[in-house]
Amino acid sequence: MVKALLDMGMKVSPDNYDALAACVEYHCPEIGKTLIDHGVDFEGFSSWAEGQEKDTSCDTYQELAGYWREQRHQEPGQGQSM
Repeated sequence: MVKALLDMGMKVSPDNYDALAACVEYHCPEIGKTLIDHGVDFEGFSSWAEGQEKDTSCDTYQELAGYWREQRHQEPGQGQSM
């Protein structure tokens, strides 16, 4: 459902981390990846999460962190690998 809303033009703010925090809390990494693909800043989220004392050791957070690193190291012009 989130992907459909994003595809229809729902705005995602790079510095609004509540949706990404919910993805981590409820173990929804695929939705988190979609949010990252649509502009949520994972580095900013990480700093925010530490300040909020969110659990950054869970599997979902670690999966999203790995995905963020992969996306940042992807060469320009390459397609998304999902």
